[in-house]
Amino acid sequence: MKQRIEGQCECGAFRYGCTLTNAELVACGCLECRRATAAGQTKVLRALCQVLEAIGPYAVFEGDADGRHISHGFCEVCGSRLYYRDDIEPDSIFLSVDHIVSQRGIN
Repeated sequence: MKQRIEGQCECGAFRYGCTLTNAELVACGCLECRRATAAGQTKVLRALCQVLEAIGPYAVFEGDADGRHISHGFCEVCGSRLYYRDDIEPDSIFLSVDHIVSQRGIN
């Protein structure tokens, strides 16, 4: 089933939308996620998403963690981390569950 997900950063300056397939909630414990949250794991929604519709000021930080190359999308205003992609699953997006504001099924 396809889902329409929308989210935004803490300050509301950056918003995004994406139509997802094969969405599942996962806990990521990679070094980069642990460093960003100061927790043992971060909950993210992993799904296939070809196009991320972005509105507002955002930037991408790229780095390496646990043997993979990661691209993090974050708000340029407040610094909220909203999503990441990696080179191991290039068609997937990993969305921060803390910033999802709506979701609905699509037939």
